[in-house]
Amino acid sequence: MGKCELPFADEVDAPGRALTPQALERARVDLNEDPQSREKALLELRTWISRNRQILTCREDSNFLLRFLRMKKFKQPEAQAVLLKYLKMRQQEPHYFHRLDIRDPAIDDLVSRGYMFVLPERDTLGRRVVISRGARVDPSRHTPDQVIRTNLMTFETLLEDEENQVRGFTYLFDQKGIGFSHVFMWSPSQVSHMINCCESAMPMRHQQVNFLHCHTLIHTVLEFVKSLIAEKLRSRFVIHSSVEKLTRTLPTSILPKEYGGVTPLEEMVDSWKKELVASRPRLLALDQMCVTKEDESCRSAAETPLHAAVAALEID
Repeated sequence: MGKCELPFADEVDAPGRALTPQALERARVDLNEDPQSREKALLELRTWISRNRQILTCREDSNFLLRFLRMKKFKQPEAQAVLLKYLKMRQQEPHYFHRLDIRDPAIDDLVSRGYMFVLPERDTLGRRVVISRGARVDPSRHTPDQVIRTNLMTFETLLEDEENQVRGFTYLFDQKGIGFSHVFMWSPSQVSHMINCCESAMPMRHQQVNFLHCHTLIHTVLEFVKSLIAEKLRSRFVIHSSVEKLTRTLPTSILPKEYGGVTPLEEMVDSWKKELVASRPRLLALDQMCVTKEDESCRSAAETPLHAAVAALEID
């Protein structure tokens, strides 16, 4: 077992230093986290990594390990299980998880077109807001793999900020302009991959999922998706019939000008791209992590039944 040679090794012994006092209190109340339990849990998790024969190379800095502990509210066995699943999936699905690089032409194109970006300002609960506009995907030039990699790059970048690990995330899926070509570009196995990669294998806390401009086709797709995911996550779905009603949930002041705010969407996309560029060395360094290939229980996502993958998803 060894550590990745990462550009931020000096952060190993600085857990929580990036958290505001308000976020530290949220961590205490929501996640059972305090300075003593955090240090103890980090030591225990690092010891487990060092003794786990399946793990050959893994990040061991506090920022990385805390995202798994926080996802599982410092329940050590559950955090260890998610970490191992994450490492295995990264290795089994490198076409999704590796080279999460904003300089990749296809990913850069999707981001520049405004397919997925993150608002500069947080919502009223201190969460970053991820906006996805599916119609900005061009089925004639983009592939599902490229879309999934763009999603994962977004999530990995956000997880580098410890405040995001604590507060969780808000989403806005704008379905305006999505047609049959967008829906049918996805095969059932690719949908399974997207759910398995973006939901159950990522150490994220999904707090609110907003939908806008849901026409009949989208309602049909949503009902199918809702039938596959946990009730706790389904209860966090909010469908808005108009931008006006959306602003009752998300303040107008943080939204793009095109949604009633002040700052043009294009400027927000440019701002987000700067964050992606800044996080690029960290994301590329993730590719150094590896596990053994001898564990036959490590099946690829393509071989794992979708219902089993979704059943394993615990929403905090």
